[in-house]
Amino acid sequence: MKRKTGEIVNNNPASKYITIASSKCMMTTLSKYISIIMMSLFLIMGLAVLPQMRIVAHAQGTTTDASGECGENATYAFDNGVLTITGTGSSATIAEDFFKEHTDIKEVVIENIYSIRYRAFMGCTGITKVIIPGTVYDIKTCAFDGCTSLSDLTIENGVDTIGPGAFSGCTSLVDLNIPESVTMIQSEAFDGCTGLKELVIPKSVEYIGNFAFRGCTGLEKVVIGDTAGDTANYRADEIGISAFEGCTSLKDLTLGENIKTIAFEAFKDCTSLTSVTMPKNIAQVWIDDTGIYQGGIYAGAFNGCTKLKNYYVASGNNKLTSIDGVLFTKIGGKQKLLLYPPGRSGEYTVP
Repeated sequence: MKRKTGEIVNNNPASKYITIASSKCMMTTLSKYISIIMMSLFLIMGLAVLPQMRIVAHAQGTTTDASGECGENATYAFDNGVLTITGTGSSATIAEDFFKEHTDIKEVVIENIYSIRYRAFMGCTGITKVIIPGTVYDIKTCAFDGCTSLSDLTIENGVDTIGPGAFSGCTSLVDLNIPESVTMIQSEAFDGCTGLKELVIPKSVEYIGNFAFRGCTGLEKVVIGDTAGDTANYRADEIGISAFEGCTSLKDLTLGENIKTIAFEAFKDCTSLTSVTMPKNIAQVWIDDTGIYQGGIYAGAFNGCTKLKNYYVASGNNKLTSIDGVLFTKIGGKQKLLLYPPGRSGEYTVP
């Protein structure tokens, strides 16, 4: 199994699926240590090197100037609440923390930028609209964390990675269109986005990080990597720990056929779910042709789903079976109990 940014995964199939996930803004402390180390190195090298460096100072306070530089090869203009950021060249970036907590910004238009750095717009509670163009490769940790008024978000095709906590706590966000260029939705990316109603995660996404949509209490429908019969370039395969934990309104869940891992407590406390159909290629423990452990469905994946009374298995899955709504593995011609629906009560006799 691939290791993901900010996570340590225990790949021993005999043990529980264990991940140590950093808090959504772990980079805040880490960045301080890195800054101290870098400053020490500069002093050792001598102050003579400083005139050769070009440093962009972070904006000060919580109000935005009319114009200026805001990162590497990036400038901005601000007028009547609208912030327009323009990059030159192929590696233009918006500097980390640059517009952090600038509450006077209402709309953000980004042009020809490659990367939106850590916490660039964190805590900008006045932002209601953001347009992220396809030139942006990645949206870094906590870039728009806590933008509680953000209701109109456009992520254009071309964006590859949505980083940890990138839109965490954007409680006014109702509609989310994830383009098919995205391959990674990392830990806590949309944690606590309580306004979301429906979510379609395209087949291009190979990994949904730990806690990625945790606490999205308004979320009613989720489609993950549905190929609709098209398996070409299919990648979606892993749902991380607690990825949808506490999505209490979720009642319509579609799992794409090539999903191979549903991690521990991935759908914990999704109290509106009544049934789940396991996809074609998932198993209790999935091992590839070389004998390397790759994932599986973990006990506890649906803990606390108090209305979940039936597990079903998609046609073509020869590793799992459902008997009267109870999920079993098929190993060496024998059946073994894997998951019992948490919404059922009373005694059960294993056949």
